[in-house]
Amino acid sequence: MPVIRHTFCWTFVIGLLFATVSCGEAGDEIEGDGYDDTFAAASGHADSLAPAENSAEARAILEVVNTYSLHGLVRDVGLYYRGARHLIDHRNGADGVRNTMDDMYLRSMAELDRIPYVGPKSMERLRAHVREADLITAHAIEYRDVVPQRINTKRGAAFRGEIGPSDLIRLPLDSEGGDRLLIWFRKADAVQWNPKVKLIDADTGDTVTWSNPWGNTDARLPLSAEEASHGFELQRDRRYAVVLDNTSRLHGTYEFWLECVGGPCSPPGPERAPRDGDDRQLEDDQLRAQLVARHELTHDYLDYYQARRIMFEELDNVNGFVECVYTGAVIETDTIPSNLEMNAEHTWPQSRGAVDGAARSDLHHLFAVTSVINSVRANHPYCNVDEVMREDDGARYGNTRGVRCFEPRDDHKGNAARAMFYFAAVYQQEIDAAQEATLRAWHELDPVDAAERARNDEIESIQGSRNPFVDDPALTARIANF
Repeated sequence: MPVIRHTFCWTFVIGLLFATVSCGEAGDEIEGDGYDDTFAAASGHADSLAPAENSAEARAILEVVNTYSLHGLVRDVGLYYRGARHLIDHRNGADGVRNTMDDMYLRSMAELDRIPYVGPKSMERLRAHVREADLITAHAIEYRDVVPQRINTKRGAAFRGEIGPSDLIRLPLDSEGGDRLLIWFRKADAVQWNPKVKLIDADTGDTVTWSNPWGNTDARLPLSAEEASHGFELQRDRRYAVVLDNTSRLHGTYEFWLECVGGPCSPPGPERAPRDGDDRQLEDDQLRAQLVARHELTHDYLDYYQARRIMFEELDNVNGFVECVYTGAVIETDTIPSNLEMNAEHTWPQSRGAVDGAARSDLHHLFAVTSVINSVRANHPYCNVDEVMREDDGARYGNTRGVRCFEPRDDHKGNAARAMFYFAAVYQQEIDAAQEATLRAWHELDPVDAAERARNDEIESIQGSRNPFVDDPALTARIANF
């Protein structure tokens, strides 16, 4: 549902005293940037408030505004919501949908300056972010003018050249399993040619992953700047090649860059804590202690309003629609809907331990459900309902062995189980024996799928933490009792 804002003005007459009270909308024009605040000179060239056009810092800023999510721009960069929202709306183009042909990526400081509510305060925060996040270095690389015969993950690669219409450049890649890479195939001219980069199986020629964003913009693996620090992880027992592809009928000039960001290809030194599947020896209390420590190291706290806004506007919003996980009912929304229509369901009920702090707002156990079915579930445990008292499109409420309980539709049973295991492990809660037996069965009957993995990835980009039981479903067998 569209967000509608109003400005109200009242004139009060009190005796002989006339007072006019103007209630303009509080927000960016007061605390930050106004509608047409500028950081660039009239000529269109950036002045002292912004980096020079086409400088390494300017390119780093454009990378951020062209790839960060709405949440990333607000939380990580510190932009005010209104300016960030205008940036996203500009990028998405007329249809309002990202990664479609009408996307409008920003190519200069002058273009960025024309976005409403993106002014000096926004530029100040963008410059601070690219410096603190060390994004400028990547844009100040010295590129060789010779295309190598093959490339290596340990040494990396940085070269530039020209690519003809509909032309391909194939580069064999020397690598090890577990190498984590950041790969960029960048446009180095103003021609509207379309770069595409693929990582292929060198033996079969099959595509492993690829990036070909609409809008004639740069191609990168991973595509999101928020995932770049982890990189794309190569599998073991597989040989790779990188393919650079000009998918247009125009001649292009490019820059190519490959960097190792972790794994065997990185030099020895401290890295971020490994994922849970990296240590196969721990079990029970030792494994749970490791999960708690890792969660505390990686998890970034969101307040509950932020979590709900992100869930309804981005995480679970598909082209303006959000689906109830329990019943499959769908509503149209672009913000937090009315609490009479749809709610954020706490898989682990608030009254049983998710009442405040990170536990209340942790997206790994928050899901969208209709208000009616949210009330039906309440804080009842999960079960396979024997005596059905109510049924809504596959979701059931009733009794099992004299206990009131709730059963989601089959498509969500495994997801609910893994969310419960996650919450019990990282927030050190206990699941009763009957419910645990049901959840373990659901975990096997409804295994992890691509959508659940993608949601886990997206949540990591938002709040830092992952659900280890989605990453490695076998972990449940190494904990005898939740």
